[in-house]
Amino acid sequence: MSRTSSLFVAACMALTSLCGTRHAAAAPQSPKPTVQDVIDAIREVETGGNPNPTNAVGDGGRSIGPWQISRPYYDDALWILNQQLEATPSYSVAAKSDVWGPKIMLAYWTRYCPEAVTNVDAQTLARTHSGGLFGPSRSATLPYWHKVQAVLLKKGFAV
Repeated sequence: MSRTSSLFVAACMALTSLCGTRHAAAAPQSPKPTVQDVIDAIREVETGGNPNPTNAVGDGGRSIGPWQISRPYYDDALWILNQQLEATPSYSVAAKSDVWGPKIMLAYWTRYCPEAVTNVDAQTLARTHSGGLFGPSRSATLPYWHKVQAVLLKKGFAV
């Protein structure tokens, strides 16, 4: 057999083996959550089925509203909101508000973990919400993250 014939036979065998191999279809990718999706998941974890989440009180009275926002969290968020010239309602009104609660969270995250906001790093956002500036490095915030993660997974997001 000539060298050309040998190469042709080898190429045909390789092609036959490739064509005979079934490739599994790529699994559809789950969508990545948006910042709003993370905020909604945190609300679900924080309210835990409370029939009136707007009036929920936690942490021995230190946190209020559907996202369980504390006064120091609110005060830290004001630093950003004031730079944006936002006229913010009082803590007791803002922390319970469906409009202001997410704005407070976004401002807090913008101050302490802006890359996580830009990249929608759900774990960092959740752990910062739960544990503050150093929340992402505290092992105590992992169980909280797992609860938020479970809500996001249940809703079909990739986290």
